[in-house]
Amino acid sequence: MSRGQSFYEIKSNPDALPPTPEGREYVCVVDTFSTGAMVAHTLIQQGYKVICVLSSEDLGKLLELLPEGVDLNFAATLARGADESVSDLVTKIMDVAGGKVAAVLPGAETGVELADALSEHMGLITNGTLMTDARRNKFVMGETVRSAGIRAVKQLKATTWVAIQMYLEAWQPSPFKVIVKPIDSAGSDGVTLCRSMEDCRKAFGDLMGKTNVLGLVNECVLVQEYLEGEEYVVDMVSREGEHKVVAVWVYDRRPANGAHFVCFGQKLLTIEDEHVQEIVAYQRKVCTALGILNGPSHGEVKWFQDEPVLVEVGARCHGAEGLWVPIADAVYGYNQVDCTIHAYTEVAEFAKIPSEVVERRSHGRLLFLVNYAAGKLMEYERNAIEEIQTMKSFIALEMFVDKGMVIRATQDCLSWAGVVKLAHADRDLLGADYDRIREIEVEGIFQVA
Repeated sequence: MSRGQSFYEIKSNPDALPPTPEGREYVCVVDTFSTGAMVAHTLIQQGYKVICVLSSEDLGKLLELLPEGVDLNFAATLARGADESVSDLVTKIMDVAGGKVAAVLPGAETGVELADALSEHMGLITNGTLMTDARRNKFVMGETVRSAGIRAVKQLKATTWVAIQMYLEAWQPSPFKVIVKPIDSAGSDGVTLCRSMEDCRKAFGDLMGKTNVLGLVNECVLVQEYLEGEEYVVDMVSREGEHKVVAVWVYDRRPANGAHFVCFGQKLLTIEDEHVQEIVAYQRKVCTALGILNGPSHGEVKWFQDEPVLVEVGARCHGAEGLWVPIADAVYGYNQVDCTIHAYTEVAEFAKIPSEVVERRSHGRLLFLVNYAAGKLMEYERNAIEEIQTMKSFIALEMFVDKGMVIRATQDCLSWAGVVKLAHADRDLLGADYDRIREIEVEGIFQVA
């Protein structure tokens, strides 16, 4: 797949849709890019007529962020105008659906707020709008968690450098390790580890007023304590406050190419792995405190000083364009996308989902290819590619770069060179394959001019 060009046709032709099975109605997915495309695709495969709702007219360009092999044939595509009310948008949706809408789901992070508003307005299963800001604004999120008596990160929201300077002078962090990041973004976009006052000043200047990866202008920044320790992901699906854990991952984050938090990969765990029980119990409290009572959630938690501490949580599916879905299927036998649809549309199927990830069919890892070269990509190193593809744990390889493209060294989720999906019953074999690919990266996968 490519992030510079869409190879997938987005259709809006109701006549070309398959017949809707009895009882299957229209479903709205708000912002159908990244894993939201997988949600929409799965709904269509199950016979639902999907209405693509864009939370902003400016987000149409993000529809190219699609997982490989999806087929999106929408009943309609509706973009919310800059001054359009929720009520007016609901009228348009009902005109398409004839009043038969089964659910409204968030596709991507940008769609959470509008999905809350639409589902509440339409009287459907919803998290409501009362606490939407706490689910989207990282500062409000942390303070809401703290007010519920749950351990939260020390933090400051600021619009001026003077405010940050005064805060740090009063705090005197020792050792000096402070995170500066956008207050409303995704992935590791703009997240900077600062080791001095000057580092913080520069990070503030680099972020303030700039457009982030979600296309939003950073009108303020967040300053937080740095949480040492491994970072975990808890993916849940909820219905009426019942939180079911459908995946637990641990990130492999390392410094690379001058960036501190490059994600090299992620590994699936079960409830029996170290710290997982404590982290899961903690994250259930977090979701309840933030009003995530229905639908998916993607929480990131650090194990810091012998306890879990929230980094952030999104009220939507795990991102990364759904690349993790086949690995979750191989390890658990199910995935968050399918479970999310069950939560909204199939009560009986939701009831069958285990409360926690207990059983393991295999071991699985998602490996993001880190590129150390910059320039025009002339050719792949064929021997390197073939070695990866013949590994016993190999599932699939997707490249995000192609010959002729100008590529840069990987520093964030937008500059990964590709992804390798791995799974195998033998944990040691899987680990050896993973480590070998890391060696291949350093040796070089691309010939660059």
